[in-house]
Amino acid sequence: MSEFAATTEPSEPKVAGRRDLLRLAGAAAAGMVATTIVAGGQAHAADGNSLVIGQSNAGTALTELTGSALRVSTSGAVPAIEAVGNQAGVIGLKGSSNGGAGVQGVAGVAPVSVISGTGVDGQGSAAGVVGYSPSGTGVTGFSDASSGVEAISTTSTDLRCSGTGRLWLIEHTTEGPPTAGTYVAGEVIRDAAGSFWVCVAGDDTDVGTWRKIGGASTAGALHAISPARVYDSRKTMTPMANGVLGTGASRLITVKDQRDPDTGAVTTVDVVPAGATAVMFNMTVAATAGASGNLAINPGTDAVAHASHINWFGAGQAHANAGMIGLDASRQVTVICGGPAGAGTHFIIDITGYYL
Repeated sequence: MSEFAATTEPSEPKVAGRRDLLRLAGAAAAGMVATTIVAGGQAHAADGNSLVIGQSNAGTALTELTGSALRVSTSGAVPAIEAVGNQAGVIGLKGSSNGGAGVQGVAGVAPVSVISGTGVDGQGSAAGVVGYSPSGTGVTGFSDASSGVEAISTTSTDLRCSGTGRLWLIEHTTEGPPTAGTYVAGEVIRDAAGSFWVCVAGDDTDVGTWRKIGGASTAGALHAISPARVYDSRKTMTPMANGVLGTGASRLITVKDQRDPDTGAVTTVDVVPAGATAVMFNMTVAATAGASGNLAINPGTDAVAHASHINWFGAGQAHANAGMIGLDASRQVTVICGGPAGAGTHFIIDITGYYL
């Protein structure tokens, strides 16, 4: 063998024989098949184990899967995909959109359309999106410029509270209606004093026009009832006093229970229910005394006469007058007799409605 041949001839593997050559060729072929399976087969894991596609332990951004969609289906009761954020502040699943839908859920039918710029678009024959939490908030929607959550229905109620039936509005303004910003007719807000206001006129160009619809200092809705006698000074009205009310005297009256017109005994407890803030009533004076006199009626225990409610001019007269008066928490009013010395009268109070 020449010197040139000795220095340029490549080394060869030492093969014992034909059997070894066949074994090496088979291994190479198997390697090619394995490569094909890894590149084109389905991603999978053993039953009960997690399939980890990408993982970040220190905030490092994950490698994107581009070029095709990841499709996961299930025929059982388990979720097709379950994303878990197992650390404080870590997001389990985030849907972002730059013109399409960040997350779109469709049940049973093809999506009608994709709403441009939608974070979550859920469509289904029963429910588009269901949010559940055993102790927190089921669904929270945020927006810096528009509605946090917008409910739209073409055939039924846009927004329905069908669980407990409760709707909670947090404080929106200081006491009183909004004084700045833009609003549209139909908006309802709650102020710092616990009062509720509705915008009755507004086109989103100014603060609009507001009306108070309820609150701690608002009488509430009128509940008309069949006339119910609650006091007659001619009868025994335990625990209230009875008899003629004379000049300068006052009497604290409870109007909560209906009384028998003949005996004065209670026949209906709480005919004016707890929480009532005012009553519609009729007051009658009977068997008046003195040349003239009057009765004033105040809410609660206020025993200072501010204005007369009913007047008489002579002895033995009977007069009646209707009115409305506020109540204290015990559903009481105070009646005060005014006029010259010697004036006085029996009086009767019947309730025809209450505000609650």
